[in-house]
Amino acid sequence: MPLADASVAVRLTDVSKRFPGAAVPAVERLSLEIPRGSIVGLIEAYGQDLVDVLDALSAAITTEDLIAWNVETDLEFREPADVAREWLEAEGLLG
Repeated sequence: MPLADASVAVRLTDVSKRFPGAAVPAVERLSLEIPRGSIVGLIEAYGQDLVDVLDALSAAITTEDLIAWNVETDLEFREPADVAREWLEAEGLLG
């Protein structure tokens, strides 16, 4: 299927992966767009490492952040990916 947006090099939509014998999926309903010309790094994290990363990320997100994101996406019609990227950059979590 051709990409509708020429600026997007890779688009994954609703991807899931469960390893044989695993109780839960390793990835569930992942959707991702990688813009053309981007450099992307993937971090391999399993078990407690992944929990630690997600715990640290969720600890950084405040109720005020969630409210602001909802306003920006639902009322101002901004792209969720843009809102998230700006927050990650402001928090120093994205280069």
